[in-house]
Amino acid sequence: MSENTPDLNILRSQLAYQNEYANCQGDVTGEFIGRFLESESKLRMAEKSNRAITESLSSYQKRNDELKREVEEMRSELEAAKSNVKAFEDQNNDLRKQVDDLREKKQEITNQRQQYQETAGKFSEEIFNLKQLLEDQKKGMKRGKRSQA
Repeated sequence: MSENTPDLNILRSQLAYQNEYANCQGDVTGEFIGRFLESESKLRMAEKSNRAITESLSSYQKRNDELKREVEEMRSELEAAKSNVKAFEDQNNDLRKQVDDLREKKQEITNQRQQYQETAGKFSEEIFNLKQLLEDQKKGMKRGKRSQA
């Protein structure tokens, strides 16, 4: 037995060592599995977060593109408005020139009318004077016929 005893002690030591090794290996394996599961969970959450961020980025990019189009449309509308303002200013200047021309023509016509009225007044006086002269001559002829008779 004593021969078996050292072997039994060795076997017990080896068994204890293997048991301790198995316990340590189980702890390490459990820790690795826990870390793996935790990492996998974090990875899934990161993938979901990444998808959400990608979707947000996509919607922001779409909105950015829409805003860029709106800005371009507004710029073109602004250019059109500037062009319309320029055309309106040109038209306004043309109308002012026409109004000035019409005022000048009105002044000329007013001056001509005054001259015509003055001339008409002179002619009216001449006609009146000639009528009186003619009447005076007729009266004088009638008087002269009486005196001859």
